[in-house]
Amino acid sequence: MDIVERAIAVAPNGVGNGACEGFLAAPVRGSGAGVLVLAGSSGRIDDERCRILARAGLTALSIRWFGGQGQPPGICEVPLETFESATELLRSRGARRIGVLGASKGAEAALHLSVLDPGIDAVVALSPTSLTWANVGPGRDSRTRPYRSSWTWRGEALPFVPYDDSWTPTGANS
Repeated sequence: MDIVERAIAVAPNGVGNGACEGFLAAPVRGSGAGVLVLAGSSGRIDDERCRILARAGLTALSIRWFGGQGQPPGICEVPLETFESATELLRSRGARRIGVLGASKGAEAALHLSVLDPGIDAVVALSPTSLTWANVGPGRDSRTRPYRSSWTWRGEALPFVPYDDSWTPTGANS
């Protein structure tokens, strides 16, 4: 299937030139289904996965959700509304049904979105966790401690499990 692709900028309201950079791939004839692709803690934009999904008939968007301009440098108190803006961009491109595909830490975000955003129709979680973990890296204040939630929703931190800094491995491989 022939596809079109381009780099994009997602504004806080989901359209136009904004705070999130990303990559969009879609079938030339468009699609009524869109997928937001969220990489894990690497923070990369997953353009190749978007191409694969577009060749399968879906409009696919991957965005940088931390580490970019105006964003937390680490996965620390990342507003889940960032992803709402991205799904609005998919809707503005003709997607009537929206899925989220997340890997690892992106799967954690995808699962949260499936509960908090009623506009999410499907979730694919690759290597998800059953918990909301503490931050990975620094927040906007450049500090990694004290531990904080990885995610916020409507300005409130989501409950999380902090890491145990006193833990050390035991056994033959330690």
